[in-house]
Amino acid sequence: MGKPNSKRFRLSQMRQQRARALGGEYVEIEDDDGNVLVQIPRMAFWDAETYEDVVETGVAVRDLATLERIMEPAEFAKLKALKLQLGDMRDLLLEVMKDVKRPESQGSSTP
Repeated sequence: MGKPNSKRFRLSQMRQQRARALGGEYVEIEDDDGNVLVQIPRMAFWDAETYEDVVETGVAVRDLATLERIMEPAEFAKLKALKLQLGDMRDLLLEVMKDVKRPESQGSSTP
């Protein structure tokens, strides 16, 4: 029996809520016909070890190096084949790194 007023986390439920709030676990790049070419995992879904390696220790400090570290090799190869422009890369990384806003950090909409 749990302690009264203790908070418990159900990982599957938390992950579903996070995916809904962010628009999915992946940022998808598609062609003009709507076919998905590449899926890049959002930062909120990286495993903690990868996050620590990439963000905390700076193992990968360049944009492509970061994406190579977090993506499956076949997906990364597809991404490189797209020959992205610098603006493309920055837009993608902004979306990949976007995090769910916490209600307490958003401020109140009531006076």
